[in-house]
Amino acid sequence: MTIRASQWRRRGHTLLIALLTATVSFAALGFGFDDVARRAQQLASTSFKQPNSKLPKELQDAIFKAGKEAGDFGRQLESSEEVTKLDALEKAGKLKRVPFEERDAMKKLVDPVMASYAKEIGAEGIFEKINVA
Repeated sequence: MTIRASQWRRRGHTLLIALLTATVSFAALGFGFDDVARRAQQLASTSFKQPNSKLPKELQDAIFKAGKEAGDFGRQLESSEEVTKLDALEKAGKLKRVPFEERDAMKKLVDPVMASYAKEIGAEGIFEKINVA
């Protein structure tokens, strides 16, 4: 098989593009992790505002109901797959489950540390909302 010069150039260009793409920093893409974290904190500290919609009320309700059903289905599917996979690993002798019976005692010890860390990073509001549930 003979490779022509044009094929080598094409391959060279492809390699050059791949190398340049691999070396582009995330900052060049317009945002970095800190930007995403900052925006997430802003969004977490604001109340949910129902978006304005020009769709008829019946259609809005149907979309909302379908979204809720899809979320429920996804969570159910993920949970059942997890149990199936864990059971298979345990049956194959690749996993040994150890029951954890002191969760409440552990949580009591960890809560002050979590609260302190939440305060340190300015996430007290999020921490409080998580612990309400």
